[in-house]
Amino acid sequence: MKSNANKLIYPTVVISAVAVMAAYLEVPIPSLGAAFIVFVLLLIQLAASRRLSAPASVPPEFQAKLASLENQNSRQNKELTDAQTEIERLKTQIMAFDASASKQKNEQTQKQSGGEQAVLHFVRNMQTRGRFLDFVMADIHKLPDAQVGAVSRIVHQGLRDLIDDYFAVKPIASESEGSMITIPTESLGSSYSLISSRGETIPGHGRLLHRGWQVGRLKLPVSQNLDGDLKSQSLILAAAEIDVSGAELP
Repeated sequence: MKSNANKLIYPTVVISAVAVMAAYLEVPIPSLGAAFIVFVLLLIQLAASRRLSAPASVPPEFQAKLASLENQNSRQNKELTDAQTEIERLKTQIMAFDASASKQKNEQTQKQSGGEQAVLHFVRNMQTRGRFLDFVMADIHKLPDAQVGAVSRIVHQGLRDLIDDYFAVKPIASESEGSMITIPTESLGSSYSLISSRGETIPGHGRLLHRGWQVGRLKLPVSQNLDGDLKSQSLILAAAEIDVSGAELP
């Protein structure tokens, strides 16, 4: 009640002041009242503008809550940045691992392919220098012995030269076959073997049935680089030959 009475004091005083001024100045009360109302509205607008321009007062508990939210947001942003950095690092490691695995696979494939091509290249040389494939793949049962013997000489000479170039084959035992030799016990199982051995006792001497062979020099064949369709060309052992010496040109 007291606060409401205080609120009524100011309008009562204002109205009384307006009445006194109107009586003193002999001004009609309605005109003076209108002017006063305009003045009061201007004061109210000025007070409202000042109140709006004044900074809002935030309660301390709200300020603490806002600071906590800002700190939490900052931590989350940092965690997100760290996670993105870790993802990029893992991507880089995965790419490096894939590149290394692909390189190792290619090297292994090339190594395996190189060994296979070396064998094929050796067979090609057997065909080129000794006509080995022609002799082996032919049906010699239909050929006379004289022709087989003649072809065998050619194949024998070519293959012997080829083997000598790549391996320089030489006999293991220097003695003649059929002669009695001292058994080299230190080389048994590797370069010498016993035939018709009885029990575990090793005799001191024996008859040489076969001199054996060993590589004196190893020179592996080098495969040639092929262009075009490697899958089909690398399996070719001997190209088909066409004689065009007597053919007519179109």
